Amino acid sequence: MSTYLTIDELLDLPLLGMNDLLKRNKGRLLKFSKFVADDLKLTVLRTPNRQIFNIDKRTNSITLPCDYSEVSSVNLKDRWGNQIPVWRNERLTGDIVDIAALKDCACEYKCGYKLCNTMKSYVATKEVVTDKMPDNTDVSFTCVNRKTVDRSGNVHEQKQYPQRVYLSGVWTNTILYTENIYLCKVEVDKNGCVCDTEENIEALCNTCCPAPNPNAIPYGGNSENPPCPDVNTWIYYCNSKMDWFSVQCGQEHLCCYDPFRDIYNISEDGRRLLFPHNFGFDRVVVRWYGTPSTQAITMPLIAADVFAMGLLWWDARFDPNKVQLAAVYGKQYSDLKWGLLGELNKRRLAEYRMILTPPTFVPSFINPLNYSSNNNYGY
Repeated sequence: MSTYLTIDELLDLPLLGMNDLLKRNKGRLLKFSKFVADDLKLTVLRTPNRQIFNIDKRTNSITLPCDYSEVSSVNLKDRWGNQIPVWRNERLTGDIVDIAALKDCACEYKCGYKLCNTMKSYVATKEVVTDKMPDNTDVSFTCVNRKTVDRSGNVHEQKQYPQRVYLSGVWTNTILYTENIYLCKVEVDKNGCVCDTEENIEALCNTCCPAPNPNAIPYGGNSENPPCPDVNTWIYYCNSKMDWFSVQCGQEHLCCYDPFRDIYNISEDGRRLLFPHNFGFDRVVVRWYGTPSTQAITMPLIAADVFAMGLLWWDARFDPNKVQLAAVYGKQYSDLKWGLLGELNKRRLAEYRMILTPPTFVPSFINPLNYSSNNNYGY
């Protein structure tokens, strides 16, 4: 195990080397030390932190430490201690996270009806539609499509789209038009909550779920009957029509997921790791790189000269009077980093042979010629 030097001991090397016995430049080098430590940890030393984080199931994410700079890997740890990698997928975003106060109850009356929760948590879709004005200029509208249910049980669909206004047959303007379409009527209780009845499910699924477009695979149905007529390809392993309807409302159900769920992504602000809503584990092992506070920086003894040369390079690279000196320091710093990397990754010929041509064993089920009942060959 290597001996680690503190930041004060590391700063003494370049200061004494420059005959700065009074340490006047210590404050400036102390400011550069954090960046040099980051560079060495990420490129040469590769000394990460490995920590177990509990996933917040309300947001399906974990908050990274304040001093982290880069995520190296995310793994699962089973009960036998084996680590399973979790892959990064940038298709996973934080916009799909939905925090519900209670299970299957998103309305203000806490009814607990699953169908009411699905309807009142319906995700409206937005689309930017471009049309023309009478002077042939382009105009864009943000069109919102949503489905709502009133207290009487009437289900309406609200659509928005550009509409051209004509006056005496002359095109005068283009406006954003809102159209309300009556879909069906469902049974509600005294508070206006949609009840979980077979009639309501049939009515909503038949009216709110139109025939899919040719490029989409519909959900629902069974192994013999498709969910919509004239459909020859569909996913039929939903538990009920309710699962199919929840997908149409913008929710992701367990039966309608990509089988590859061991994925994660980094949020846009870089402070959280996002996981799918159906991620099947409560904890993950995160391997991350971070730089502590400046006073807590330590370096192994074998990297002390590399760290000191990095400080001299950072000190000279921004000074216009030390351009040539910065080039010399940068060359020496790069050579020392390469030498340290080779020293930390020594390999023997036997190890290279195992890496390039590992031995393999091919099992054979052919009985040997000297088979007898007294030996262990054959079966």
